[in-house]
Amino acid sequence: MRRVVLAFLLVGAACGHHTGAPTPPDHGVAPPPPPVVVAAPPDAMAAPDGPPPLAQDPHALAERIVGVIEDLATATGAGDCAAIGKAVGELRARDADVLDAARKADAAGRGAEIKAALDGFRDRVRAALETITKRTEPCAKDAALERAIDDLFGT
Repeated sequence: MRRVVLAFLLVGAACGHHTGAPTPPDHGVAPPPPPVVVAAPPDAMAAPDGPPPLAQDPHALAERIVGVIEDLATATGAGDCAAIGKAVGELRARDADVLDAARKADAAGRGAEIKAALDGFRDRVRAALETITKRTEPCAKDAALERAIDDLFGT
């Protein structure tokens, strides 16, 4: 179940783990410059009179991510491994907006901001992860539960 804990640590689900294209080998010739593309970040559509989209508000997003982790800790108290898997699966639909915002924030290059905002919630996250680890220990080899958690975070 160690993999489960690592999935939560990757929740930055999404924050700060950009995977770019591999660097081509150097053959002594400079590659042509990349084309100039002007594009808005994937989360650029803010409401004119409302709060910024969740993906553009690092503190609000961090708070919601912590809520997802705490909800997951609660879900792990659902009973046996199958019941826990079902409860985790229900979180996916309920928290889709948070997980989507985390992916958008990462794609827009806000991973470091989100991680910094998450720092203020370190104790809550640690407590939730300890609960999750303890409660899922008996399910360490349960592939269905592991898949449910992977699906929750899109890993």
